[in-house]
Amino acid sequence: MVIDSDLAKSFSEKSDQELIGILETPADWRPEIVDYVCAELGRRSISTAQIDQKLAENTKQKAEELQKRSIMPLTFWETFFAALDGGALGLFGLLFLWPQASRFKREGFLLKAKKSWRIYWLAFCVRIAIVIFVIAFFIFVR
Repeated sequence: MVIDSDLAKSFSEKSDQELIGILETPADWRPEIVDYVCAELGRRSISTAQIDQKLAENTKQKAEELQKRSIMPLTFWETFFAALDGGALGLFGLLFLWPQASRFKREGFLLKAKKSWRIYWLAFCVRIAIVIFVIAFFIFVR
């Protein structure tokens, strides 16, 4: 296991939780770093069973957080801007809503993503209906 002394020092200064966090995503790290982290935790008298328990707890906590995020409703301002994008800006509003809804989905806010699209299309359809009504009104009034 060959690892730079500065890197080894920085890992030895990390907390147990930070080191276990590295073990949560071993594919993101070089194999020698993962091996060093395991060895460092062993030096700290943390057993493999304790590491596995911490990893399981962290996984459970992240799953609970993701579950909470997935059902979180839109805030007033998020609703307002989704309606503004569809109602006032029309198709141009897609340039603003698309990145926002994509970010919601990427971060696990599934309900927010779905609701923002629904509000956008509802406001867009209301806009189209108003335009059709105004045009029809001026055609038939004359």
